[in-house]
Amino acid sequence: MGDRGLDAVILGASGFVAKYILREFMRHLERADGQGRRRIGIAGHNREKLAKALQWAAQGALQMPLLIPVIEAGVMDSASMAALCKRTQLIVNYVGPFCLYGESVVAAYVEAGIDYLDITGEQKFMEMMEEHYHSLALLTGSLIISTPVPMIMLPPTSVSYFIAGSGSHCSCLTAWMRMWFWSLRSELC
Repeated sequence: MGDRGLDAVILGASGFVAKYILREFMRHLERADGQGRRRIGIAGHNREKLAKALQWAAQGALQMPLLIPVIEAGVMDSASMAALCKRTQLIVNYVGPFCLYGESVVAAYVEAGIDYLDITGEQKFMEMMEEHYHSLALLTGSLIISTPVPMIMLPPTSVSYFIAGSGSHCSCLTAWMRMWFWSLRSELC
């Protein structure tokens, strides 16, 4: 995964919640360990809406939006999902409803060995993804996380810290999510 240019991509970044998360990501681009900036991108099916979301999120952010690539990618377009996989180490998916639009994203990222985080509270979706992709995720080293509570209930700063990891992977969402993530990661690897 070391040749991928982006640490994380926010998919569906023009959505209401995702814009707030993007703003928080932009406030936390500097790595706490002094290893430079995190490289994030935003993706979705409408480049114009993504650009507007980026401009909105840049208000009050410490980093210039020009550093953040805007990537056109449709969740139902397997070629664009495969191309996105080559560019990042982690996808943070905000495209829902997940029962309709989530599986194609999970499938692409698990096949590529990319880590995946979404904000779904859709229990059926989470169970289906575990049933269909758990074995392949173990083989490819992909970590799939559907949050245990809907992200809408968490403050945007908590979500941004999940991406604010110190290594090549994400590391903390809050203190409890950080411990949970790394314990899962160590079990899978």
